[in-house]
Amino acid sequence: LAIGCFGETFCFDIELTATTQTITDVRALMVQGKTNKKWQWTNAGWGGDWLAVYGAGGRKLMLGGVKAAYLSQGPCLTEVKYSGYYGSSAAKQVDLDATVYTTRSNDYARTMQSLRYTFNNTVAFTNNQKGQGGCCLYRMGGPCPWEGWYCCKVALGNREGLIEDIEMPTDLQLNAFFVDRRPLTGSGPWWIAFPDSGFGDDKHLGEKGIAWKCLVIRSFEAKIDEEEQPSCTVPHVSLFVREKKPNPCEYYIDAMLTPPPDVDEFQEGDSVSFDVEWVTIPYDAESYYGDDEAFRKHLQENPKSWKTALREAIGNDLSVDCEGGQVTRTYPIIIKTTEPVVTVTIEGGVSALPIRFEGLDSRKYRLCNSNNADCCDKWYEASYNPQNQTYSLTFNLQLDDETSSTWMLQT
Repeated sequence: LAIGCFGETFCFDIELTATTQTITDVRALMVQGKTNKKWQWTNAGWGGDWLAVYGAGGRKLMLGGVKAAYLSQGPCLTEVKYSGYYGSSAAKQVDLDATVYTTRSNDYARTMQSLRYTFNNTVAFTNNQKGQGGCCLYRMGGPCPWEGWYCCKVALGNREGLIEDIEMPTDLQLNAFFVDRRPLTGSGPWWIAFPDSGFGDDKHLGEKGIAWKCLVIRSFEAKIDEEEQPSCTVPHVSLFVREKKPNPCEYYIDAMLTPPPDVDEFQEGDSVSFDVEWVTIPYDAESYYGDDEAFRKHLQENPKSWKTALREAIGNDLSVDCEGGQVTRTYPIIIKTTEPVVTVTIEGGVSALPIRFEGLDSRKYRLCNSNNADCCDKWYEASYNPQNQTYSLTFNLQLDDETSSTWMLQT
């Protein structure tokens, strides 16, 4: 997945041909490169993974049988669906259904992922895999000794703000958890952020061409032994010490989403579904060269701060009301139209918010702001579905200056 022509915004190794992890290279957007030029190669922390569980002998259940459907190539909103399974082709211990979106942006890169795991057999979920970080539902991080990434703090938060800004002590044990299945309390969306991080050993990038990473968890539901207990809607996080750097209190840390600590296995019929958003954020306003002035002002007031993670988490935690259509997703906003005129009221919105209207009888529709009569004549894309002979129109709405806006789609 890429925005621009300068590198890999977010890379998947779905077929696991180069690594044993689903997510590999991650790059920054709108950040000055290593020679202080635009559109150059950047870095924002390597790698991550979707489900990591292990079978007999401690072998990881690999992802296989993957089918990919590229439903939209952008530029306003890309959409790719993946389906497959974990384990052997005969056993298919866990089914995977995933949808990945990227959106047009003028502030920083966002990769939105909706994941669902359905367990067909009993699968262990433990921390016993030495050096591999144990089991996880999602991982930010992974084995990458050549990169030189480190962090001094990990910030955990929810929609109300900071839960804890965890400082790294000097005596952490390698290949071990120093936070193990801690609940992210309070109301979502929740977030895990690494603003106090860097690339001290990276001889190619030094202090330029880099950004910090953050994971926003917008929803979470684990259905485990449903007949005996209710669904778990609180994500838990583990922090795994993968590598210690030469300087005190600098470590390579994996952040992992997990079920509650009392879950040591999944059984047939269990399922886990969640929505996460991986963002890469400039450290300060001086390194950012985009034209989003609201974001630039925020960076000037909050350099290298967890407050940027909070801004993204709650800013795009949208309330959407629609007449003339059905809202099937609130971020990105997706609406299945039922009438020739559709009115949408949006509470919130940060940066170039993506909104898509499906089921249209033609592409000759316009989307206009009812507050000021501005129309989206520049930032849109059109697609045609030959199966049902309908059109879709996707737009990007710049909503930084509007806490509430109403839009009308009509011919």
